[in-house]
Amino acid sequence: MSRKRFQDKVILIPGSTSGVGKASAIAFAKEGGKVVVSGRREDRGQQVIDKIKSFSGEATFIKADMASRDDIKKLTDETIRIYGRIDVAFNNFGKHDEAIALIADYDEECFDAHMDISMKSMWLCMKHQIKAMLKQEKGDYAILNSSSISGVGGGWPFISVYSIAKSGVDSMSKSAAQEYAQKGIRVNSLGGGFFDTEMIHIYFEELAQFYGITKKQLDEQINSSIPLGRLATPQEVANTVLFLCSSEASYITGASIVIDGGMSSKYL
Repeated sequence: MSRKRFQDKVILIPGSTSGVGKASAIAFAKEGGKVVVSGRREDRGQQVIDKIKSFSGEATFIKADMASRDDIKKLTDETIRIYGRIDVAFNNFGKHDEAIALIADYDEECFDAHMDISMKSMWLCMKHQIKAMLKQEKGDYAILNSSSISGVGGGWPFISVYSIAKSGVDSMSKSAAQEYAQKGIRVNSLGGGFFDTEMIHIYFEELAQFYGITKKQLDEQINSSIPLGRLATPQEVANTVLFLCSSEASYITGASIVIDGGMSSKYL
């Protein structure tokens, strides 16, 4: 029997109770990883754990809110306590609500909330994860940070605070990649387009209201702007996540990998 890609590796995924995070957690477990599933909703987290255990995979749920600096540190500490190490971290979270407005119409509280969760919390996750990895024997460790095509190649109108935060995630990832490459830690970001998840459809409802059109009309506009003509499935994204975090991608670091069905190819 061939060895699985993540056999005996410890995989930490903040933001893995639904969507891409959930699909990735299941995929890592199928490849032999010991997966730490994390999020705010314990019931959904348990559903992911049950799914993984249904095929004899190994996983643990740790409840954590990425808006809390204490929870972020606790998540890393608890992972180390349970499994003794961290080999891969997929930081799959960000703030999306209240993101649609003209730049002069945002209030400070909204701006600060987006910077705190989408950028500062991402930095705190990397901070604790990197410190943990540096205490381990030198190896091929991987950190992948969830970003967006809205943060690549210039900001997008009407979601400027979201674009700013995601641009910051890309910059932090590139800086960390340069700083820790010689320590055996690879850091990349995932420039996501539109994925077929519960969260994106809630966002589309809000966006349709902002533009004064129906959700169906917006769906048609979005699909027509994507060369492949559709949203990505969570499993398609998970396939890319696993590749970037595996030894198969051992020469990829400091990159923002775009996965958007060709949507951004017209301006990148």
